[in-house]
Amino acid sequence: MASSNALLADDEYALARVDETTDAFSPLRSSPRFVGDRPVVHRIETGLVPGLVIETSIPPVPGLVEAISRLHELKALSPNWDSNGALQVSREVYRPALDLITHSLVRCRQPRITANGDGGVVLLWEEGARELEIEVRPNGGLTIFEVIESGEEFETERTFSVGEAREVLSKFCRDL
Repeated sequence: MASSNALLADDEYALARVDETTDAFSPLRSSPRFVGDRPVVHRIETGLVPGLVIETSIPPVPGLVEAISRLHELKALSPNWDSNGALQVSREVYRPALDLITHSLVRCRQPRITANGDGGVVLLWEEGARELEIEVRPNGGLTIFEVIESGEEFETERTFSVGEAREVLSKFCRDL
């Protein structure tokens, strides 16, 4: 965490991290550079996983509380919630999901957030014929499915990192 006289100059709107009092510090991306003094850091307790908080040097963006509330709804799902043997949403998906949600809220809009049957969550952004779906899997991997304006569908078989998914999401939002 920044010292009391350092400013999060390039925190890119929001940085979710594990609170140092409950778990080892692990930033979601490389550490921000610190310059200036007297930071104003807003701290949002998510309540999803012990110690998972969002810290940002700007006020929380619209949609963040709604997104966290939706994740709480998914967290409350019991095993077999779909009557077809669906797994309960894994606690491992919340950190990468929140990273992508906060990333999108300042660039385009809040995604539709749903659970899938294997314990993961699906984040979906739609704009006309365009669509971007990012599946956050319980093992921490991400898969991406995209439909472009012409209706062509692209699904990559490989697993993406959160950083790579952020890049795809940024491009999708820029092209809106």
